Amino acid sequence: MIKYHLLSLVFFISILVYPSFTLKNKLVDDVCANTSDYSFCIKSLYSDPRTANANRVVLAYVAFGLAYLDAISTSEYIEKLISKTISRGDRVNLEDCAADYEKAESKLLIAHNDLDSETYYALGDYAGNASLAVEHCQGIIKETYPKLHSRNHDFKGLCEIFIVVSKLFI
Repeated sequence: MIKYHLLSLVFFISILVYPSFTLKNKLVDDVCANTSDYSFCIKSLYSDPRTANANRVVLAYVAFGLAYLDAISTSEYIEKLISKTISRGDRVNLEDCAADYEKAESKLLIAHNDLDSETYYALGDYAGNASLAVEHCQGIIKETYPKLHSRNHDFKGLCEIFIVVSKLFI
């Protein structure tokens, strides 16, 4: 009897601990196959436990959430950089990047409203506009801030995922 309970407990724990991305979702594979970085897409989407069983609507919310949380996190990072920056030129560039991320967040919030109202036709446009705002930031900072450069790249990748997911509604 004890062996049975112990075995059940081990099985239950292994299910909880075993990464959710091992539970494949064909829809996710199809989406990620249409992005420029399949591995980044898989890793990103499966970081949310809802992905394993997601339909296109849930996947759209997952993609939105990843992009939006990344935008907020990067905005906070930029604010920290601004507070530590002495150079007037760098400060102006970082303030421009902060404004770009505000635009990106705004576009993503509009996309979220479209998700909530089940009007999906412009999701890709909003995600694309959010990505373009960050592209502007990327052009401003160039390679001056490697970590911000990397964050911009990741955000653009998350927007790309959201764009590909949005095509599921066309």
